[in-house]
Amino acid sequence: AVRNCSGHLHTSVLAIRPKRVLMLGRVPLRAMSLAFDLDLPSSVRACRGRQWTLALPHGDMTVAATYFPGNNRHRGFDAIVETLRNLMR
Repeated sequence: AVRNCSGHLHTSVLAIRPKRVLMLGRVPLRAMSLAFDLDLPSSVRACRGRQWTLALPHGDMTVAATYFPGNNRHRGFDAIVETLRNLMR
């Protein structure tokens, strides 16, 4: 499913023109990697604390990844807040 939707994700991101994207979890990480042909680590653990800048037609876009909190309410929320703060710098 992720591979089938990667073209739509690519087109949507180019249309929206975001400056930053935070991927919450492994599936969004894989989707963004496929959509933009990125060589990102496949695990969220390996991505946490890092950022990548993509040169797109509308300008640069910074991407980062952190854990998805899942169904346990607020589990992993601190990691999301930390990554968002770093991404906004």
